[in-house]
Amino acid sequence: MDQLNEFLLAPNTTVRLQLRTQIIQHLDKIERLSQGLQLAERRQLAVILQDSRTLLAELDNALYNMFLVREKVSELSARIDWLHDDFTTELNSLVQDFTWQQGTLLDQIEANQGDAAQYLQRSREVQNEQQQVYTLARIENQIVDDLRDRLNELKSGNNDGMLVETHIRYLENLKKTADENIRALDDWPSTITLRQTIDELLEIGMVKNKMPDTMRDYVAAQKALLDASRAREATLGRFRTLLEAQLGSSHQQMQTFNQRLEQIVRVSGGLILVATLLALLLAWGLNHYFIRSRLVKRFTALNQAVVQIGLGRTDSTIPVYGRDELGRIARLLRHTLGQLNMQRRQLEQEVAERKEIEADLRAMQERSLIPLSE
Repeated sequence: MDQLNEFLLAPNTTVRLQLRTQIIQHLDKIERLSQGLQLAERRQLAVILQDSRTLLAELDNALYNMFLVREKVSELSARIDWLHDDFTTELNSLVQDFTWQQGTLLDQIEANQGDAAQYLQRSREVQNEQQQVYTLARIENQIVDDLRDRLNELKSGNNDGMLVETHIRYLENLKKTADENIRALDDWPSTITLRQTIDELLEIGMVKNKMPDTMRDYVAAQKALLDASRAREATLGRFRTLLEAQLGSSHQQMQTFNQRLEQIVRVSGGLILVATLLALLLAWGLNHYFIRSRLVKRFTALNQAVVQIGLGRTDSTIPVYGRDELGRIARLLRHTLGQLNMQRRQLEQEVAERKEIEADLRAMQERSLIPLSE
């Protein structure tokens, strides 16, 4: 909604095109995200998104038409201001000329007393011309005021189709009055610029392809923009309704999910408690029937065998077998014990042999000593 408001209030065409692109991207993103919705909701959202794209195109077209007609209004306003300034400049010039002429006539009257009637007649003619010019100035002001009022009403949005016809009728009446005064000024060519300016101002206000069509186009563009804005509000209302329904459904689903989750947590808690008790029971059974019966007893027997070997009893037996670590240690001890027994037997054999040799030597020595004694 914020981007749509920014889109409507965009200061220029470039910014409006950028915002239009961003809005289209967001609509595409919403369409992609809607694939996770249920089929009925996805169809409703697809219709809303299509209407949103159509509405965006209508808003863009209405804003563009409004931009064009505002440019036309600005051009007309600038042209009216320029013509009014030109009329005012020419009027001031004529007023100065009238003042100069009247001053000159007064000087001539004072200098030539005999021709006073002729100079007075000429002075009345100048005053009459001046009066007609002032009348033209008043008519020009009325025309300019009406044109400006109509343009200001357009800009403020206080216009409708009926005011166009009223505006034209009012200018037609002013044109009649102006034509009567202009015909009275045919004898004074100095006022031709004023007459041309009034004619152009009337042309701006009355010719169909100028102010009348501009006013109608402005009203039509404003109505199209207003209709598009109302359609925007309706589309956004439908989208909000669908979103609120989806949020309500999601909230209900979330509550259901929470309830199921609570049930699962309660059941899971019971299962975890049962599993914990079973694990403790299994650990006790393993400790009592497996660890103590197999590992502890075997380790105790192995330890006692090591103690006996340490005391020098090489004939000790090692009643531990198996392929685990204790079995490998027992095998290593049996192998070591076998090596010790073999070395002991070898040593005993060597000692026996040495004793036998020593006995033989002593016998030989004794036999050698007997002859000497004889």
